[in-house]
Amino acid sequence: MELTDRPLAFIDVETTGLDPTRHEVIDLAVVFGVEVLRRTGAPWTRHLRRDEPDIAVWHTRIRPERIRDAEPKALEVNGYTHDAWADAPTAEQVVDTVVELLAGSKAVLVGHNVTFDRDFIAALVRRQGRVARLGYNTVDTVTLCYEHLVPCGLEALSLDNVRRFLNIPTHGSHAALKDAIDAREVYRRLTRSTVLDRALWRLRASRRK
Repeated sequence: MELTDRPLAFIDVETTGLDPTRHEVIDLAVVFGVEVLRRTGAPWTRHLRRDEPDIAVWHTRIRPERIRDAEPKALEVNGYTHDAWADAPTAEQVVDTVVELLAGSKAVLVGHNVTFDRDFIAALVRRQGRVARLGYNTVDTVTLCYEHLVPCGLEALSLDNVRRFLNIPTHGSHAALKDAIDAREVYRRLTRSTVLDRALWRLRASRRK
């Protein structure tokens, strides 16, 4: 498949810690083209933008198997509770869909600090005895922000800081579904940005100081 024909998959994970060899994915979202999701048979919902009817999302929580290894701070940030995750599927139950979505589709993975998400998804797949053939071609929105927004006054590159800079609501952040959708929105705005956009970003930044 030619690189130009490969779909973009905007991904985000929430985890029980920072180490993919010890910690687990407990929340996973993918923003994708509808046709790709239809081929997998995965349950999906339309994306929120009415002007983009061909975009959809796939999202699942994943019940952790080694919660005793979790970092308390990580669980505090992502809002994990035993009751909220009690009916979530296990990694074993979702791994086939994850592999089909991200490896079978030969997608280019896109995210905010996308290496973190990719490494955790690869670890999830390997723990289930599968080969993690995730593509090495990725797009990191952190890099895009460094190129487009830092010169305009952005002072920190976390997704929450970027959201505030671009006037994207932060409510509900640190949940995979919102963060994947917002990573796509950041990508969309920055890759389509104009000289006028940059002038407005500089003006906003100067007013915040």
